[in-house]
Amino acid sequence: MDCDILRTLYLKCNGEVLCNDDVGECVSLGAVDAQDPSWSIAQVFDNDKYAHIRASLVSGRVPWDGICQRCAFLRPGIPLRDQLAQRVITKLQVEPSLACNLHCRCCTNREQRKTRSKPHQMPLATYERTLQSLQDEGYSLENIEYCGQGEPLTHPKFHEFVALGRRWFPEARQRLITNGNFDYRATTRGVPLDEIYVSCDGVRQQSYEQYRQNGKVDQALQFMSDAAATVDSRQQSVVWKYILFEFNDSADELREAQLTAARLGIDTLLFTVTSSEHRSQTYTLDTLAELEIVSPNVHVDQCATYHEGAAYGHRQAARFVPEGMGSWLPARRRPPSRAHLDEVVSLPGNTLTLRGWAAATKRLTHVQIFCDDQLVGSAKLSAIRDDVFEVHRHFMNQRAGFYLSAQLTQPLNPSAQISVLLLCEQRRRGRLVTTYQFAPAPEA
Repeated sequence: MDCDILRTLYLKCNGEVLCNDDVGECVSLGAVDAQDPSWSIAQVFDNDKYAHIRASLVSGRVPWDGICQRCAFLRPGIPLRDQLAQRVITKLQVEPSLACNLHCRCCTNREQRKTRSKPHQMPLATYERTLQSLQDEGYSLENIEYCGQGEPLTHPKFHEFVALGRRWFPEARQRLITNGNFDYRATTRGVPLDEIYVSCDGVRQQSYEQYRQNGKVDQALQFMSDAAATVDSRQQSVVWKYILFEFNDSADELREAQLTAARLGIDTLLFTVTSSEHRSQTYTLDTLAELEIVSPNVHVDQCATYHEGAAYGHRQAARFVPEGMGSWLPARRRPPSRAHLDEVVSLPGNTLTLRGWAAATKRLTHVQIFCDDQLVGSAKLSAIRDDVFEVHRHFMNQRAGFYLSAQLTQPLNPSAQISVLLLCEQRRRGRLVTTYQFAPAPEA
């Protein structure tokens, strides 16, 4: 049994460390005390609660009965990966502020502001003390994500959070999740991030405001346009997350959103099926394939609650064949192309999702994904992967990451061959062939 908690850290604006950004919000695991000169992150990671988490997961039991079973981050059928024990943190999630400028349906933000202990805006000292202690204790940090129960950009010093992250962990990728109802340059002060997710559920004000109450769709679109157009020594990817509701799922509006994303230069438009109130009745897990996709940078996804019942692919074998080299490559020669699948998941609704990267010494435009020799779909290389180019500096496309979510025409085989074809326009640059074993997760 596995859980994200043993590789992530969730820091709230008042300094609390909570279990995770889901139902685990109700489980406090400790707190950061920036005023105590003797405080260390070890006081959190080595406390009785973390010991209880480890002992429970090792024995195949959930740590918090009645809570964990409802959490999207529990993986009952996956072997335990205790990366904290190796002093590796894959994601530090930071909630800079509990304040929010919108009043979205189904959101509990207003109730939390009445009941949550203060401060409701994180002091920079709390954040810096956390980063400093992580470094002092020898932890590596892969990603920093600014997201919580409030809107990160309501913090007047948000840009200083990004600067602190760069100072203490310069190699960590930094991601912002925002509603985008701000002036991009005024709130970021020109400090670049690696990835910006903008939650914008619609392209027309009348449909957009039904969920994002008090929001302005034109402002969110302008924010994405400004973020996408920003050129800096450190590139950033812009992802438009569009949750499908019953009031924003018309074929005309979805097509208009795709054309708008292409016009604004947005890297990825992500249509997301939700299980919440007012969810789309037109597009569900069973009918996602009917959503017309007219642009290569458009993908479909499901909210985290749909991951219950997911089957995670376990790689059994993999080989990569660069174009023109056959199956042989001199040992000392740098490969002209390469690809890797980070994660392959089979979801309810006969949906297959994949995350990975592809890079080459010559230009790449996109990849095609095949499952047992049947074309699943195409994906644009839109995500910046500094981790790839730290190792493979001879490749030229820094935007190497791709994501694909698509419905299969027939049930997935328990043992399936997943192939990734690297392309520049229609010219092949290489192919990754992998064999995965899929096993349904057992009940918790």
